[in-house]
Amino acid sequence: MKFNSFQIKLFMMLLMVLDHLSIIPGFLPYELIAVFHFITRPVAIWFAFTLVEGYMHTHDRYAYCKRLFTFAGIMMIGNTMIMVTINPELMPNFPNIILALALSCLALILFYHDEGKITGIPPVLRTSTGILVLVFCTLFAEGSFIIPAVVFIFYHTYNKPKQRDIWLWGITLILFIPVLISVLTTGGSFFDLFYTEGYAVLVIPFIHMYNGKLGKKTKFTQYLFYVFYPLHIWIFYTLAAFIK
Repeated sequence: MKFNSFQIKLFMMLLMVLDHLSIIPGFLPYELIAVFHFITRPVAIWFAFTLVEGYMHTHDRYAYCKRLFTFAGIMMIGNTMIMVTINPELMPNFPNIILALALSCLALILFYHDEGKITGIPPVLRTSTGILVLVFCTLFAEGSFIIPAVVFIFYHTYNKPKQRDIWLWGITLILFIPVLISVLTTGGSFFDLFYTEGYAVLVIPFIHMYNGKLGKKTKFTQYLFYVFYPLHIWIFYTLAAFIK
């Protein structure tokens, strides 16, 4: 069975909700939080995949990147407002995957885009700036190096599904093995194995179920993720502040 991008996006948004229920203190037991954390690992990887899809098909990559930075900025403002007005202790934990996607998109433009004003920038300067963007993304954006890593994998393996899947398995193993060793050597719980940002391999079935079509396309569907993602997180953090 095949699904279009919008249909899979809706399912990923449902998974996002499950993942962020843990924001509310005491709402879920540790074991269920761990299970939800595990089954929702495809979400960020899927949106990295759709970022590359959009990058490859958009008629204006600059506008596409600008839109990502715009919504990342809006989320940062909303995060800051909640921190200042409700609970300052929450701020270090605020997610903003849109920022990681925006920075990854900018890196793609700096490294590979050969149209528009950017062509006037010396290649050395473009490459060095791109490296700085990736370093900044790794150090300060949600997902650390994982989001830019999978974005570049999806870009370089575009229309090469076997290579793409092998790379995703590789990332999963690289991130899972240290967690497994830690659990085995410290006597940790089985559920501790679910706490790794790896498991990129879990996105593979969704990519293979993707039919390559956008599905329903309106302003609502275009901006649904950009609105829903920060809004549901703000709601959960607000509830968490009052419950705490």
